Amino acid sequence: MTYNVFIGAGVFPELAAAAEEELLPGNRLPKILSIIKTANPDIVGIQEAKDWDKGDPTVAEKVANELGMNYFLAATQSRLHLVLFTKFKIAEAENLSYKIGNIASHGGLHATLLTPDGQTIHVFVVHLAPHGSKWAERLRQIEILTQEMSPYMQSSTILIGDLNYGLFCESDVLCREYNALRKAGWQLVGKIGPGFDQIWTSRALSRSITGISFSDELLRGASDHLPVGAIIGIYPAEAKQ
Repeated sequence: MTYNVFIGAGVFPELAAAAEEELLPGNRLPKILSIIKTANPDIVGIQEAKDWDKGDPTVAEKVANELGMNYFLAATQSRLHLVLFTKFKIAEAENLSYKIGNIASHGGLHATLLTPDGQTIHVFVVHLAPHGSKWAERLRQIEILTQEMSPYMQSSTILIGDLNYGLFCESDVLCREYNALRKAGWQLVGKIGPGFDQIWTSRALSRSITGISFSDELLRGASDHLPVGAIIGIYPAEAKQ
């Protein structure tokens, strides 16, 4: 599951003004937690987790405890941090924001997860350059990102996040960013939707993928983005053909 929660989900009062411009209520974190709990994902990537590294305990830590998940927060210069929450063990994690991000485009992270039966899953969570005319910057970021992901192409690898393109694509074929990821060997789960939020996988995970639907009523007033989810089958190595 991937979800852009819009400027920290308004968890701090000073973040509420920007949310009000989007006709969103102040602290939307309880609603967002309800959405995540209803979907019950094993892995969820959060974008725009602004200031979730603040507090004692931090917001990210409180969310992890509420969800019963492990977590890794990748801080960004914009403070619109990324957070990975997962039911799996986080064996390793790296903040990639200094490689693929800057103040305007919010970066990424890579985590190596271990399932209870000992399988390894690589997860990349990203928030790329803003939409519209920033396509050249996004292509540069995707080039760096695909280089970072290339050692894991033959592994169980998932890319999730706000890629900040989609609304401006007349078709999949005409999307420069889409074509760059496809050319690098990655596959989109489903089709480019009405928003910017996407899930991609390595070819190793092509055997069993289905989408997740969310209740419109539950989502209302939670964020300016819609969550995207998928059920992706992970098979033991000996089961692969």
